[in-house]
Amino acid sequence: MDPTEHMAAGPRDTENAIVTEDAEPVVIDVRDLVTHYPGNAEPTLKGVNMRIYPNEIVCIMGGSGSGKSTLLRQIMALDRPTSGQVRILGHDLSAIGHRDMHELRKKIGVAFQGGAMFNSMTVGENLKLPLREHAKLAEEQMDIMVRMKLAFVSLDPETALKLPSELSGGMLKRAAMARAIMMDPGLLFCDEPSAGLDPAVSAALDDLILKLRDVMGMTIVVVTHERASAFKIADRIVILDKGKILMSGTLDELRATGPKRVQDLLDGVPEETEVANWI
Repeated sequence: MDPTEHMAAGPRDTENAIVTEDAEPVVIDVRDLVTHYPGNAEPTLKGVNMRIYPNEIVCIMGGSGSGKSTLLRQIMALDRPTSGQVRILGHDLSAIGHRDMHELRKKIGVAFQGGAMFNSMTVGENLKLPLREHAKLAEEQMDIMVRMKLAFVSLDPETALKLPSELSGGMLKRAAMARAIMMDPGLLFCDEPSAGLDPAVSAALDDLILKLRDVMGMTIVVVTHERASAFKIADRIVILDKGKILMSGTLDELRATGPKRVQDLLDGVPEETEVANWI
C-alpha cells in the first residue's frame, strides 16, 4: 500500500486545506523528507512521504528510535530537513517568510508532551499567551475565552487561578489542550497526549480529541506509543520504522494486509534489538 494513500475518514472540512494536483484537499503534504542530526551519518528520516487530509485524526506510531518525534518536529516547523519538502496549509516550510510563518502559527495548535506550562504563571495566564501573541483583545475578553476553553475541555473556571503544579496529570493535559485551541486552529498537533495517565483518564482524553475533530472540525496529528488510544481515535495510523513509513491505513487495513513488523508494532512486540538494549 502506498503510504501517502488516503483512507476516507468521514466528512471533511476543506477551509484550511490546499488542493493538490490530483484535486484532493490536503492539510499536510510531506514529500521525500530526509533528516540528519549533526554528527550522525545515518539519516533519521529516509525519504518520508505522507499526506494528511482535512478533518481526520492521524496517529503516528513506531518503536523507539523510529523517527516519529523527528517527523513531528519537521511538520511543526521546529526543525529544517536535510532535503525534501513539507507543505502545511499551502505553505512550503522551506521557503516561508517570517511574516507568513507568524500568520500560519495562528492556525496551528500544539499540545506538548508534559503540558509545557510555565510554572511561575497561573493556568489562566498560560492560556492567554497565544492571545497576547496573536490577538489584540482586552483583558476581559481574554478572561471570557479562557473560561470558554476550560469548559470545553471539562475543567472548572477556578482552574484558571491555579498554578500548573497544583493540577493532577490529567488536568494538566486538559489545560495544555485548552491552550492549544485558544486560537481555534484548524490543525492540532499532540505529542504523546496519553503518556503517564491511568486508563480512565487516558480514555477521557481520547474522547476530548474525538470531540475536537467532530465539534470543531480540526485536523489532528498525534504521535503516540499508546496503542489502545491510537486504536480508539485514529482515522488512519502511520507506522514508522527506522526512519521510513512501513504502512499507512486504517487499523483494519493494517491488521488485514500489514507485514509481520507492522503486526508486531500493533501488538506491542519489540524487535530483538530493542530487547537486547534492555539486557
